[in-house]
Amino acid sequence: MENNMNAAALMQKIMICKFVLLETGMFLDTHPANQEALAYFVKYRDLLEQLLKEYTTNYGPITHADFNGGPTWNWIDEPWPWQNREA
Repeated sequence: MENNMNAAALMQKIMICKFVLLETGMFLDTHPANQEALAYFVKYRDLLEQLLKEYTTNYGPITHADFNGGPTWNWIDEPWPWQNREA
């Protein structure tokens, strides 16, 4: 994975992974024994976990659940994930 990926590029990769997981999950709902689909799901689940960790470490939480347990509620410290950070 590229180092120092900007917030927008990282968020786009996160959204792609979430889409892949949603679609693959629906396929697995009707084909639960498909090992190729299951491996594909696990691959993208692991990638999503890595991307989310990178994003929250560098740019802050995406959702309330990403709160890092710090001394203050930092959800409001940065621009919201959907706001333009470059402006």
